[in-house]
Amino acid sequence: MIRFFQKWLLTLSFLLTAVAAQAQFTVTGKVLDSETGEPLVGAGIVEVGTSNGAFCGNEGAFKLVLSRADAIVIVSMVGYEKQEVPVNGVSPLTIELKLKVGSLEEVVVIGYGTQRKEDLTGSVGVVNVSEVKKLANNSVLKALQGQVAGVQIHGSGEPGAEPQVKIRGIGTFGNNTPLYIVDGVPVVGLGDFNAQDIETMQVLKDASAAAIYGSRAANGVIIITTKHGTSGATVINYDGYIGAQTVPRKIAVTNREQYQLITNAAQINAGQALVSGNDPNSPDFINNVDTDWQNEGFKTGMIMAHNVSISGGKENLKSFLSLNYLNQDGTLSGPAPSFERVTIRANSEYKKGRLTVGESIYFMYTDRLNATALHVGNSIVDLIKAIPTMPVYDPNRLGGYGGADNQIQKAITLNVIGMNNLLTSRTNRNRFFADTYAELALLKGLSYRLNLAYNREDFSTIYTRPRYDLGWFFQNEIAAMDESRGYGYTALMENLLKYDNKFGKHQLNVVAGYTVQIDKIRDINGHAEGYTEPYFWVLNAGSTGKSISGYETEWRQVSQLGRINYDFDNRYLLTMTVRRDGSSKFAPASRHGVFPSVAAAWKVHNESFFHVPFINQLKIRGGYGVLGNQEIPTYGYSAFINSNSNYNFGGAFAAGSSQYAYANPLLRWEQSTTSSAGLDLSMWNNRLSFSAEYYYNKSKDLLVGVPIPRSNGTFDNPIVNAASMRNQGLEFTAGIRDGESDFTYDINVNLSTLNNKVLSLGDYGEPIFGNMSRTSVGSEVGALFGYVSDGLFQSQEEIDGHAFQSALTAPGDIKFRDINGRGDDGQLLLGQPDGLITAEDRMYLGSAIPKFYYGFNFNGGYKGFDLTIFMQGQSGNLIVNGVRQTLSRLDFDNHAVDMLNFWSPTNTNTDVPRPIVGDPNLNGRESIRWMENGSYLRIQNAQLGYSFPLAALTPLHLTKLRVYLSGQNLYTFTGYSGFDPDISNDGLFSRATDYGSWPNPRTYLAGIQLSF
Repeated sequence: MIRFFQKWLLTLSFLLTAVAAQAQFTVTGKVLDSETGEPLVGAGIVEVGTSNGAFCGNEGAFKLVLSRADAIVIVSMVGYEKQEVPVNGVSPLTIELKLKVGSLEEVVVIGYGTQRKEDLTGSVGVVNVSEVKKLANNSVLKALQGQVAGVQIHGSGEPGAEPQVKIRGIGTFGNNTPLYIVDGVPVVGLGDFNAQDIETMQVLKDASAAAIYGSRAANGVIIITTKHGTSGATVINYDGYIGAQTVPRKIAVTNREQYQLITNAAQINAGQALVSGNDPNSPDFINNVDTDWQNEGFKTGMIMAHNVSISGGKENLKSFLSLNYLNQDGTLSGPAPSFERVTIRANSEYKKGRLTVGESIYFMYTDRLNATALHVGNSIVDLIKAIPTMPVYDPNRLGGYGGADNQIQKAITLNVIGMNNLLTSRTNRNRFFADTYAELALLKGLSYRLNLAYNREDFSTIYTRPRYDLGWFFQNEIAAMDESRGYGYTALMENLLKYDNKFGKHQLNVVAGYTVQIDKIRDINGHAEGYTEPYFWVLNAGSTGKSISGYETEWRQVSQLGRINYDFDNRYLLTMTVRRDGSSKFAPASRHGVFPSVAAAWKVHNESFFHVPFINQLKIRGGYGVLGNQEIPTYGYSAFINSNSNYNFGGAFAAGSSQYAYANPLLRWEQSTTSSAGLDLSMWNNRLSFSAEYYYNKSKDLLVGVPIPRSNGTFDNPIVNAASMRNQGLEFTAGIRDGESDFTYDINVNLSTLNNKVLSLGDYGEPIFGNMSRTSVGSEVGALFGYVSDGLFQSQEEIDGHAFQSALTAPGDIKFRDINGRGDDGQLLLGQPDGLITAEDRMYLGSAIPKFYYGFNFNGGYKGFDLTIFMQGQSGNLIVNGVRQTLSRLDFDNHAVDMLNFWSPTNTNTDVPRPIVGDPNLNGRESIRWMENGSYLRIQNAQLGYSFPLAALTPLHLTKLRVYLSGQNLYTFTGYSGFDPDISNDGLFSRATDYGSWPNPRTYLAGIQLSF
């Protein structure tokens, strides 16, 4: 904590150093549009703290006599964002103003180019980057949650963990992660990138917008552009915060006395003698240990970040430099988990005549202490189910931490605190990202651009296990370590021709390109054992069990792309795109794929017959296209040979090999066909905006494993293009803003729906089973599936009159319904109950997919104060509460407090079954008993800030000083009884199962932003 504040104070003392005032100074210059370069005639320039000002004349030129050479001027223009410019004795100045966010003139990135927001024909979600930057997260993706309609994000509170991101639902049985593009280069994950460096972020949601990325765009595309330098005087910005993070809620579990009461009853019901640690009549009876594992295991974690950026330049040279440091300490007791990141970004751009050249260089280092990889199991659920009669510390055990005894306690229970402190899993990553480009203006409107990019990641993970004794099931007599090291890189070359020109009422924008991409990954793994104290954790220090393994994979892609944007009279818009990809991931016969799209829009408000003065925009748009998905294992079409298939022939050892997977040379692209129709409306000088869209996406040729007899000699089912599914839904976005008075506000809401349906699963249509789920034709992916519980048996007569469940079923056990013959929709089909409770009695129990996703964002300001409130949530889904299922086993692990109300002959008015070791009736089986309403509404962020007036900052030679207080994950309105309804397990076939998802922390922050 002291170290954090020392860094904080040192940074502030450096940035608040003042410089001497200077004498009267005459400044000249120009004010231009930042995107088009057009002069802004009529823009105003005012010296801060005075009434001294001027207006731009022809060519956007101005001249102003300042009271001092280091004065600050405010430059403004209707429809543009104000800009505060420190003169710093520089003249002439070139000042570029940006269009206001929300304006129809806003320029967005659409892939290999930009386009006015007003002219979009496809489905593009524009992210309010300023709101993303207000959230303290190690990944910008988590901050994106609830910001864009149709984007579903499920996060994890574990430091360094990447959230799960889906755009318009599940479109494949494989990897559903979107394609991430940073400054034009495809990258894997966004956890390495500093949110403060982001300039714009767009989400391409349909084929008409994303087809320019072809074979990689079936899951959607997220495009990020980073900050670049601007013309004018050098500007230094600092943004830093420090905060605390806690686990918002705890699970109610039993204390020592309650635990022993339930466990003893479970043994008595099973006809077993009590374990001595729970037997009051035994000398081993434990009455002096009562560990609250959640109080001991959860702690207050710290999070802090510092970001410094420097930008500036001249008319023909711009540069930018940023440095960022992030440190997040987790909420679990011990060194892990934690995450530390250092990033450095630099870029520049130089113009000389028709030639523009530039580069962007980025370096990142992360140090992550992992939690989930420390042992077999899950840290969170193991912490919760740990028994209260086990102490945290025990100096008599090897390692110094407590454990359970086989005879005294009998519980297979893990001391998570001990495990987290004794074992270490550390991952270090270095990432180098370089992008250089040259653009040459050939003719009027015609230019050629060459992009060269290289993205390399070097990684290492060291996992050490000393000798320890954490109880009878968790002992390690041989100290060992594993180390893996490797690298991966992406090399990209893009050749682009761009043409942009206007002919009377015709506006034409054309992009044609040829790209080559090479990806490679190489990894080596080492293992060694036999270490002695004091441990020296290097592989060579191990005395036994040394082994080494590794792998290398490489794939290449060559693509041709083209896009035409046509605009007639600013009324009729047409976009046509096509991309042809060739990938080495597929066999030669199936290596190439073509992905076309077309979209059109009609600007009704520009028609001569349209006379509604308060409507600024009324646009109708629609699109259709085909996207691809190549996210399959490299060379997945090939057969694989197991070279270790040894055999014993007549007592003699014989080395051999066998094929364990069949080849499928016909393996081809998965394809997603998307169609959409939308309406965009803006009214009352763009103060009110509304957008609505319907989408229908059909995915076909999905890869699925087709079951074959094992007599064929393979262990894996062959992968074929055999399945299909569809997603459809509605998306709504609305906003209202007012910035004409002292009180300003900006309110934005979004809502989306998602309906998923599996259309086919291969020739035989065999269902795919997951945990409490089944994926079958006609249902959604991962439809929740299981038994229906129907109260408790109260007597033997009731058991005898019910369908047979078990020979050991007794009063107090759960009664399950005999419902053979019901389909996935729950409707009774042909067939009758058969008097037996079997797997055939499982049925569709509900949906793991929310019916609605929504977000609400409020920004208000009054004079120097600003307030942000952001809420998001979902509705209409069920969650399988696996933690509650674990705590309800009623044997030797700890129990939920609710289980104290268990059935007994004297307590029959209850829905909690009798405790019994072994659970002979399978009361804990997959059933509706574990499913809970997963709907929630969360106050994701509330931030209050104050910006000091410029007049007060001038003596300090600052142009900006803002302080703020912020709270994240402040409160969640939900009926879910687990840690967090926003669980990170929103997978495929086993969806919405919470077996200890890392809870998102509640965070309190204090921060400061300043510029000079």
